[in-house]
Amino acid sequence: MIELGTAAVLFLAPYLKDAGTEIASKAGEAAAEGVHRLVDSIRRKLASSGPEAQQAFDELQRQPDNAERQDALATVLTSEAEQDEAFATDLARLVRELTEEPTLTSFLTHIYGQAKVGQILNIHQAGNLSFGDVRFDGHGE
Repeated sequence: MIELGTAAVLFLAPYLKDAGTEIASKAGEAAAEGVHRLVDSIRRKLASSGPEAQQAFDELQRQPDNAERQDALATVLTSEAEQDEAFATDLARLVRELTEEPTLTSFLTHIYGQAKVGQILNIHQAGNLSFGDVRFDGHGE
């Protein structure tokens, strides 16, 4: 199952590039509001969590495409959510709302090194799936 912090960063990172100025033109007004609520919630939490947590957000904001910075913020958010049930609930709600926003749903695939890719399959929503020995129950687990 994808960690909550990782899910939040997946929505957040593409929109940090524009520092919020072009979110509405990219995603539509409802989605823009959802991303702004996510950013505000994360900023509030990290402001009260100390300089290292805030630094992870600031570094991602400077380099939103940097996978290491994305992972660092995802780790911080996951840790904060594990320690603060109210934040975890809020973050989960915001991520769920963004997941349900069709203008924000996209797929991101990173291929590194000398990898050879035969096929890539992206599925937005499905029930039970199986591919050879791999089985998915339709709930991300």
